[in-house]
Amino acid sequence: MSLRSKSRPQKKGKKSSKAQSASRKGPAKPPKSQKKSSSKAARPASPKKAAAGKAKATIKVKAKAAAKPKGLGGAELRNAQKEYAAAGRKIEKLMAQIAEVHVRMAEHDQNDYTGLGVLSTEITDLQNQLDTVETRWLELEELLA
Repeated sequence: MSLRSKSRPQKKGKKSSKAQSASRKGPAKPPKSQKKSSSKAARPASPKKAAAGKAKATIKVKAKAAAKPKGLGGAELRNAQKEYAAAGRKIEKLMAQIAEVHVRMAEHDQNDYTGLGVLSTEITDLQNQLDTVETRWLELEELLA
């Protein structure tokens, strides 16, 4: 009796049974050392797992948004923007009025103390209005930033 080796010699053009089964399964799996280093994002996920991952990401984003202090939104934001722009225009207008009163004061008779006092009072009133509008303008600027 002759001892036969367990492996048979292959005929030309035919693959061994292991090679045939590997070709049917698709590409060979990477070694375990490479498998650990590959990221999970590189692997295709099932639609259910992908949807669950998106839902978790959405929850995380919503949680972060809830943690931040809420700013203005919608109509409040638009109203604040409009008020900010209006305050800027009002500041320019008041500054022009103050400059006009200064010109009138310079042209006024310097010996007429009562007339100069009236113009000075007018400048003080305009300056107080300007201070109030500037304060509100700065508050709105901080709110919108």
